[in-house]
Amino acid sequence: MQNLSTKTLTTLEWPRITEQLAQFADSPMGKERCRELTFHTSLSAVREVQAETSEMRGLLEEEAPIPLAPFADLREALALARIGAILPGETLVEIRRLLGMSAKVSRFLAAHRESAPHLAAIGKRLTSLRDLWKRLCVTLSERGEVLDHASPALKTYRREAQALHHRIKRRLEEIVARADYLQEDYYTLRGDRYVLPVKVEMRNRVKGIVHDTSGSGQTIYIEPSELVELNNEVRLADLKVEEEIRRILGELTAQVAEKIDAISENLVVLAHLDFIHARARLGQALEGVEPIVTDGPIIDLVQAANPVLLLTKSREEVVANDIALHGKALILSGPNTGGKTVTLKTVGLCALMVRAGLHIPAAPGSRIGVFPDIFADIGDEQSISGSLSTFSGHIYTLVEILGKVKRGSLVLLDEIAVGTDPIQGTALARALLEHFVAKGARVIVTTHYEGLKTLGTLHPDYENASVTFDLDRMQPTYRVILGQPGKSYALEIAERLGIPPEIIARAHAFLGAGTRDMERVLSSLEAQQNEYLRRNREIETLRTELLELKEGYRRRLEALAAKRRDLQTRIRRELDRELERVKREMNRLLEEAQNEARGDPKRIVRLKKRAGRLARSVVPPLDVPPPPPDPLHPIDWDKIRIGDPVRVRSLGKRAVLLTFPDHQKRVRVGLGEMTMSVGIDQLEADESPPPEESPSPDRPSLLAAVAEEVETRHSGNTCDLRGMRVEEALSELERFLDTAALRNESPLFLIHGHGTGALKAAVRNYLAKSAYVRRWRPGEIHEGGDGVSVVYLR
Repeated sequence: MQNLSTKTLTTLEWPRITEQLAQFADSPMGKERCRELTFHTSLSAVREVQAETSEMRGLLEEEAPIPLAPFADLREALALARIGAILPGETLVEIRRLLGMSAKVSRFLAAHRESAPHLAAIGKRLTSLRDLWKRLCVTLSERGEVLDHASPALKTYRREAQALHHRIKRRLEEIVARADYLQEDYYTLRGDRYVLPVKVEMRNRVKGIVHDTSGSGQTIYIEPSELVELNNEVRLADLKVEEEIRRILGELTAQVAEKIDAISENLVVLAHLDFIHARARLGQALEGVEPIVTDGPIIDLVQAANPVLLLTKSREEVVANDIALHGKALILSGPNTGGKTVTLKTVGLCALMVRAGLHIPAAPGSRIGVFPDIFADIGDEQSISGSLSTFSGHIYTLVEILGKVKRGSLVLLDEIAVGTDPIQGTALARALLEHFVAKGARVIVTTHYEGLKTLGTLHPDYENASVTFDLDRMQPTYRVILGQPGKSYALEIAERLGIPPEIIARAHAFLGAGTRDMERVLSSLEAQQNEYLRRNREIETLRTELLELKEGYRRRLEALAAKRRDLQTRIRRELDRELERVKREMNRLLEEAQNEARGDPKRIVRLKKRAGRLARSVVPPLDVPPPPPDPLHPIDWDKIRIGDPVRVRSLGKRAVLLTFPDHQKRVRVGLGEMTMSVGIDQLEADESPPPEESPSPDRPSLLAAVAEEVETRHSGNTCDLRGMRVEEALSELERFLDTAALRNESPLFLIHGHGTGALKAAVRNYLAKSAYVRRWRPGEIHEGGDGVSVVYLR
C-alpha cells in the first residue's frame, strides 16, 4: 500500500470495501489477497488490472462461467512435503482437487483467449499434472481414504483384518447373550481393544484386563482373558493395514514433492484468479464500470455513487452525482448534512478503487487519473484525553500532509481550517490551498467560508461546487451542482427548527448588505438550478420512454420481417412443388393424347382443355415481377366522410374509413373485424361495387352457383385437415388462409370429413369469423359433399 497511510484508508472507510471484496472470494488465499490489496502506481499496471476485472466480468455473464471453486490453502502442506513429511489422505485429496481445477481453468481460459487475453496469459502459467492427478484419483476416495485396490497387499491385509474383526465380534455377542454381570448388553472399544462394560460390583466375576472406568465409576471396561490372544491378532492385522496405508501415502507424497514447484505455482495462480473473480463480482454488485484511466491528474466522474453506501442500500436509494475537477482545486460548499463529506469520500474511494483494479460505481465515460498519493482529513480530530481541540486536531493532520504532499497528490479536506475565528480561518484556508496548488497537487475541500467561495469565482485554478437543500421538506437533496457556490442555510434551518422569528430577523440585520445580497444571488441561482434539474429529469424520463418505444417497434418490425421472409419461403416451396406436379400431369396428358387419342379430335380437345385448366391453376412464382398497379384514384378529403369505403393499396383490400388524418398524416381503417393505422399515401378512393352481405353458411342458389367461377381443385387451393386435432387443424387453416390471401387464390377447398362433426363445426365456425372470408358453402357432391367446405376470399 505504497504512500497510503492507514489513517487515510480508515478515514475513507476503505476497510469496508476490502472486507466486502473478501466475501466474494472463494478461497482462503483469495480472501487474503482481497484484504491486502496492492495499490498500483504506474499507468500501465492500473490499466492492466482494470482490463483483468473487465474480462472476468465478461466471463461471468456467459452461460458457462469460469470453473473456479473453493480450494484449500495448501502452502503449509506443500512445505511439509518438501522436507519429507508424509501428508494425510485428506490433504492429498485437496491437492487432487487443485490439480483438477488447474486443468479445467487452463482449458477454459485458452478457449477464451480472444475475449480475455489478459486472463489467458495468466492461465498459461498453470501446469497440467495429469499423471499425478490420475494416480491420486485411483488411490484415494473423496474423503481421503486409501482404496483397497491401491495395492495388492493392502487388499489382502484388509480382508484378513476384517475376518478377525468378525470373528471376535461373534465371540463377544455370544458372551453378551448369556452374561448377567454387564452394565449394558453391548461391547465396545478401549484403546483399540474389544472390552465389556462390567458392573463395578461384579468385576470379580470376569477374569481379564481392566482398560477403563466410566465417569460415574459404576462401570468397568474389562478385556476378558479368553479374548486377549484374539484381540492381539486383531491389533496386529490392523497394524499391517496401517503400515501399508502409510507406505502408500508416503509414495503419493513423494510424487507430490517431485512436482511441488508446479503445484505451488498453480496454487498461486488460482488464488490470483480467485482474487480477480472477487473484483469482478464486486463490480457487478456495485453496478460499476471500468473508467477511462488518464495519463494525468484528472477527475471527471459521471453519475458516481458512494461505494460504501451501495454496500448497504440499493442503487435507487443512493444519489449519484457528476463530480469533476477541471482546475487544480474544487471548493464544495452548502448546508450541513447536505452530502459534502460523502462526496469527498466518493472521490477518494474511486481513486483508490482504480489503483486496486476495482470497477468504480459510476456511469460509462467516467475518467480519472492515477494519484500516487492520497491524503484525507475528514471528521472531527477533537481529543479530550490528548488535550486537542477540533482546530488543533486538524492542524496536526495538515502538518503531516504538508510534509508529504507532492505533484500529482490528491488532497481531500473536510471543513478546512474550521474551529477557529472565521476571518483567520478563511485566511489560513486560502494560504493552505495556494500552497497545495503550487506543489502541483489536486485538492477538494468543503467549507462554509464566504472568502473561499469567492475564490472559486475569481481565480481560474479554483472551481466552485455546491450541495443543495430542500427548504420545503427540510431535508438535503444530496445533489452536487458544479460551477456554483452554495448557501449554508443556517438561519433558514434554525427558523424552521424553532428559533423565534425576531431572533432570525435580528441575525439577518447583523449580516450586512453584502452578505445579504450574496445570499439572495445564491438562492436565486440554486432555485434556477433546481428547476433545471427537475426539467432535465423530466426530459430524461421522456427520452427513456421514447427509446423503449423505439426499441419495441424495432423488435416488432424485425419479427414481422422474419415472418414475411418465412412466409415467402414456404409459399415459394409450395409453388415449386405445385409447378412440378402440374408439369408431370401435363406431360402425362400429352403422352395420353399421343398414345390414346390418335384420330379422335374430340378426345384431343378435351385433353387440351384439361391441360389449360391445369396451367391456369398455377400461380406465377414469387420471382416473377408483379403486374403493374392499378391507376390511382385519389381521395377527395373535403368530401369523404367517416364510414365511407376506401382501398388500401399495399394490401389490395377494401376497408372502411374510421378517422380523419392526424398530424402524422395517418388514419385508422376497418378491415373486416380488424382495425389498423395506415398512411394516407397508402389509400385511394374505392371504385368497386359494394361488397356482398356477410358470409352465410346457406347454400347459394343455382343461379349464384352457376355464376360462380368454375375452378378445378388442386393441391395449391386444397387443405386436407383430416386426422388432425381441432387446435392443430385451426392452426394449419390459419396458415393456409394467410398463404392463399397473399396468392389471391380463390376458391379454396377445405377437406375436414364428417367424423364426429367436431372438426367440421370448428372449421366452419372459424370461417364465419375470419376477416379473409367473403363467404363459404358446403361442397357439391362432385366436390366431396358435406365433408368439404368451399371458401371464397374477399
